Amino acid sequence: MDFPTSAVRDPSALVLALLFATVGSYLTIDFVSRVHRIGRSRLNWLFLISIICGTSCWSTLVLVVLARGASFVPETLFGSLLGSLAFSTLGFIIALRRASNVSGEIGGALIGLGNIASLNVILEAAGRRIELPDGVDLVTGGYIASACLSACAFSVAVRTDRRSTRAVGSILLIGSLAALVFMSLPDQVATPEFVGAGRTIILTSVVVIMSAILGTALATYNIEHHSRLDAIDTLRNYAAIDSLTGLSNRDALKRHISDLVDTTDRATAKFTVLAFNLNRFRLVNDVHGSEAGDHILKTVAGRLQAALGPSEFVARVSGDEFYAVKSGIHRKADAVAFATKLLEIVREPIQWKNSKLDITARIGGALFPNNAESVDELIGQADIAMCRAQTTTDDEVVFFDPSVDKAKRDLNALSIDLRKAIDDKEFKIYFQPQHSATTRQLIGFEALIRWHHPVRGMVSPADFIPLAEKTGMIHEIGAWVIRETCLQAARWDESVKVAVNVSANQIMRNDLPEIVYDAITRSGIDPKRLELEITESGIVADERHALAILNRIKALGCSIAMDDFGTGFSSLSTFKKFPFDKIKIDRAFISDLATNKQSNAIVNATVGVGRPLNIKVLAEGVEDQEQLAILTELGCDEVQGYYFGRPVPVHEADNLLRAARLAQQAGATSNVVEFKASNR
Repeated sequence: MDFPTSAVRDPSALVLALLFATVGSYLTIDFVSRVHRIGRSRLNWLFLISIICGTSCWSTLVLVVLARGASFVPETLFGSLLGSLAFSTLGFIIALRRASNVSGEIGGALIGLGNIASLNVILEAAGRRIELPDGVDLVTGGYIASACLSACAFSVAVRTDRRSTRAVGSILLIGSLAALVFMSLPDQVATPEFVGAGRTIILTSVVVIMSAILGTALATYNIEHHSRLDAIDTLRNYAAIDSLTGLSNRDALKRHISDLVDTTDRATAKFTVLAFNLNRFRLVNDVHGSEAGDHILKTVAGRLQAALGPSEFVARVSGDEFYAVKSGIHRKADAVAFATKLLEIVREPIQWKNSKLDITARIGGALFPNNAESVDELIGQADIAMCRAQTTTDDEVVFFDPSVDKAKRDLNALSIDLRKAIDDKEFKIYFQPQHSATTRQLIGFEALIRWHHPVRGMVSPADFIPLAEKTGMIHEIGAWVIRETCLQAARWDESVKVAVNVSANQIMRNDLPEIVYDAITRSGIDPKRLELEITESGIVADERHALAILNRIKALGCSIAMDDFGTGFSSLSTFKKFPFDKIKIDRAFISDLATNKQSNAIVNATVGVGRPLNIKVLAEGVEDQEQLAILTELGCDEVQGYYFGRPVPVHEADNLLRAARLAQQAGATSNVVEFKASNR
C-alpha cells in the first residue's frame, strides 16, 4: 500500500524519523560488528546495543505515525517501547552467540518481528484497531520483507568488520523499517473521534528520549574509537622501545633514519649513523652473571639517553649492540666528535656491588649522503666499519671506506643472496663420476652443490660454502643436498653409489643421523649406496662427539669416507679411532704424481695403509692417462677427475650411466673411459 504524501501532516516529524533511523541503524550495526569479535564486556555492550536499536526503531515508527496526524494513549505507547526493548535484547542475545552459523540471521529476524509487533501496538495506542491480515496481501508482504531485511542486516554485521560492509548493513536495517512503514502502515492512521495525549507532548518526549540515548551512544562510540586509537599508538610505541633499557629498538632506528633520508637537504647537510658494541661485555656477563650484564646495559643506556642533544638519537638493537644517529652535521669532523662523546660515556666505570666494571667500545660509522642513501645500506655500512674498527689497534672510530670495505660489503651482499637462494631454490646438484681404477667401470658419483646466481652467474662453492658455515645456513643447505642426492640416486641402478660432502658444522649437530635417516627413508634407497665424506678438520674439535655421530650413521648402513687426506690435520691415529670405509687422496698429490717422488711416495703409503685395514683408496684430480696408469700400478682402488668427466647436471649424469651400461653390455670398458674423457 502506498504512503501518500497527502497523509503527511507534520513533515518535521518525518525528517526526525529518518534521522533517528539512520543514526540508530549505523550505530547498531557498527557496535554489533565490533562486539561480535570481542570476548570481554559483551554483556555491557549487549545492554547498550539493545537500547540503541530498540529505541531508534521504536521512535522511527512513532514519529512516522505521528507525522500522519495521530495522537496516542501514553501508557500504551510507552508500553510498546518496553516491548521493543525486550525484542531487541532477545534478538541480540541470539545474534551475538557464536554457537550457530545462522545465529545472526535468527537474531535479526527476531528484531524485525519485534518492530512489527511495536508498530501494531503503536497503532493501538493511536486508537487504531489491530487487524490481522487474512491471506497474503501487501501488509503481509511488508511484514515478511521487514523481517528478511533485518535478518540480512545482522548477517552482514556479524560476518564482516569493514566500514563499507557496515554501511551496507545499516542500509538494510533502514530498509527493514522502510518496508514496514511503506507496505504495512494503513493509509488512515488518525482517528477523528479518538482523543489521546497532545501531539506536541509526545513529539517532545520522543525527541528528548532519543536525543539522550543517541547522544550517549555517539559519545560511547567516540570514546571507544579514540580509546582504540590510543591503544594502537601505545602498542606502536611499546613495539618501538627496547623493554630492558627503554631506548629505541631496531624498528624505531630504521624509521628515524628513513625520516632523515626523506628530509635532509643533500646539498647543505649530512647525518651520520654509528654502530658500536660494548667490549668486554660478554666477559663481564660470564663472570658476574646476566644480572650484572643487564645492569651494564641499563646504565650505559641511561647515560647515553641523558647526554643526547636535540639532533641526536640512540637505539639498542640486540644484546650489547647499539646504534646512534646525529643529524644536521656538515663535516665528517662533526660525526667524529659525536662518536668521541659516545666513547667517553661508555668508558665511564660502572659500579656493580663491590666491583668496578670497565667497559669500552669501538665505533664504526657511515655518512649520508657520502656513503649511501638507503636505510639498510647505511646501517650495513656502519656495521662493516665497526667490524673493521674492532680488528684495528690504532683507531677507535672508523668510518666506512668503499675501497677498503668493498670485500666485506660484497660478502654481506652474498650472505643476503644466499638466504634468498635457499628460499628460491637456486641451488642445483651436479654429479662427478667415480670409476674403478682397475676395470675403468663407472661405479658412482660425488654430489657437488652448485649455485647459479640470477645476477652473478655461477658462484664458486669456495665462496659460498664458508659463508654458509659462518652464518649457520650450512645446516639447511647440507640437509637439502643429502635429501636431493638420495632422491636422484633412487632413479639409478642399485649398483651406483653416491657420495655427499658433510661439513664440520653439520657433524657437530646431533640431528645429522636423523637427517640421513629421513633422506634414506623418503627416497627408499639402500643405505649402503650413500657415502658421507668428511675432512679430518671436521672431527678434531670434539672427537668424542664426532665419533658418536659417525657411529650412528654407520649403524644406518651408510659408509664414511675421509676427504682431502694428506692435507690439514691428517694423522694415522685417526684410522684407529674412526670407522672410515674409504680414503680420498687430495688432488694436490695427484697433479704432480708423475714428476714428484714425494707425491708418489705419499700416494703409495696411503694405499699401503688402506689395504691391510680394508679401507678403499680413491684418488681425486685425475686428469690424464699417465696419472691413471701410475695409480693403477700403485694399487689405488678408485679414481675421480676431469679425465673421466667434470661435474654435470643430473640429466647428463643419466646419459653417462646409460652410455656406461651400453659399453658394459658390449664388453668394451675402454670405450667408457673415452666417453668420459670427451665430457671434460
